[in-house]
Amino acid sequence: MRLLTVTFIFILTVIVLVFSCKHEPDISTQPQICFNTQVLPIFQINCAYSGCHDEHFEDGIILTDYTKILNAGITPGNAKNSKIYKVITDNYGNFMPPKNPLSEQQRQIIELWINQGAKNSICSDTATPPTAKLCFNQDVLPILLSNCAMSGCHDAATQAHGVNLTNYSSIMAENELVIPNNPDNSKLIKVLAGGEDQMPPSGYSPLTQNQINILKTWISDGATNDNTCVCDTSYVLFAGVVAPIISSSCQGCHSGSSPSGGISLLSYTDIKAQMDNGKLWNSINLTTGTLHAMPPSGKLSNCNISKIRIWKDAGAPNN
Repeated sequence: MRLLTVTFIFILTVIVLVFSCKHEPDISTQPQICFNTQVLPIFQINCAYSGCHDEHFEDGIILTDYTKILNAGITPGNAKNSKIYKVITDNYGNFMPPKNPLSEQQRQIIELWINQGAKNSICSDTATPPTAKLCFNQDVLPILLSNCAMSGCHDAATQAHGVNLTNYSSIMAENELVIPNNPDNSKLIKVLAGGEDQMPPSGYSPLTQNQINILKTWISDGATNDNTCVCDTSYVLFAGVVAPIISSSCQGCHSGSSPSGGISLLSYTDIKAQMDNGKLWNSINLTTGTLHAMPPSGKLSNCNISKIRIWKDAGAPNN
């Protein structure tokens, strides 16, 4: 009996020790989280898109910048008591985002940022921007939708010459249109480079060399439907980020001698004027009441909308 009692006490002691020795990680050993490059993009891309927690959200919970995020339910130094953290970890009843939960890494970044004091920390932009991996939906498809898949050409309804360039499956189903790892023999690159069956046809602005290079790189890398790329909003400049998005997604219609709606988006001056009058942003962000959503073939990715938002909020500079 004494042996059983001793054994029971020993087991009970082990159980108590196991459950009482869970310590919070020592945040002093963790790297400092930067709000502008690590935290803000998570909220902007996953929460603050059109129809959700952007500046038009009726319930008042806006997650587009530091002050609004802090006021939405952040207790600096205490993630577990922060409403935002409870929501993203599904401990509060209103799971966020409702359909696409944040990754474990994203939740850990937000938790560590809050526990470090939820500071508006800004990392230096002097470092060289990392080379981004190409994603089909984010980098490749917008070029094709804007320049090739317009109404009357290679859209889903018309399918000129039997070619539909509106989605990955249709593009890859066309014989030798795209040959993975072999851009030079892919029909898509051949017609873009000129010749008898040049695309886009006469009367439309040809693709820029940079756009063709993007398509070539995508094909050279295997022409995969990879959409797991991380959205980098660390270096949102007009020349390196905004202009390429507009070029890929908008200039197919808004260029040439007869631009759609009489609106040209070829130069910084053109783009800035349309941003200042609100038409460009309202169309891109699909704001309620917008007459002409842009691009008409499909909304920009949340990543690209976030990049344009950051540039707009900075005053839309020519940088």
